[in-house]
Amino acid sequence: MAVEAQIIDSFNVPLLYVFNAVDDLECIELLQLCKQEDYLPNSKSTGSDNVDFLKGTKYEERFVNMFTEIARNLLMIDQCDFKMGVSWTTKTQDGGWSLTHDHKNYFFSSVLYLQGNSKIEFKNPLTLRNSFSFDYSALNPYNSEEITVTPPKNSMVFFPGYLEHSIVLHSGIDRYTISMNYQPVGTYGSMDNRITSN
Repeated sequence: MAVEAQIIDSFNVPLLYVFNAVDDLECIELLQLCKQEDYLPNSKSTGSDNVDFLKGTKYEERFVNMFTEIARNLLMIDQCDFKMGVSWTTKTQDGGWSLTHDHKNYFFSSVLYLQGNSKIEFKNPLTLRNSFSFDYSALNPYNSEEITVTPPKNSMVFFPGYLEHSIVLHSGIDRYTISMNYQPVGTYGSMDNRITSN
């Protein structure tokens, strides 16, 4: 007798694309600005020293507004506003990659992709809570330890700051991306969890 099972929509990680976050002319402009940044000379994948790359630009406001719309309509957060805490560029050369990391002290992060053929890998945060290991016959969203995505040019990927991620081994021309972290501002929470931040 076949088992009748239905998936219960449960605890999803809000990992999403925003397509055409910039147009082609803006992409060219931002790519040129990325190439002018200072990077460590002996590293095949490194972030810029400048962590205020987008501060005061039209892009800062645009991307904060994008995230705020996501917070309001997907995460259902309407009791506070958001701001961009830091923004920086990353240059990855042929053969470059990054260690797995997260973005502590920030609620959400995003990466703007200025070129195609750029991969990013995300670790499944629920696998850390699983004490069993299996040789799965096939991978799916319920057993995968990571997911690798190739965002289209001009798109942004938004993800929670706690979500561990890394740049996958890169091949080809130098890869440039722009990363941003967001934090809440104003008063949020309730009762003994309420906090006000600027």
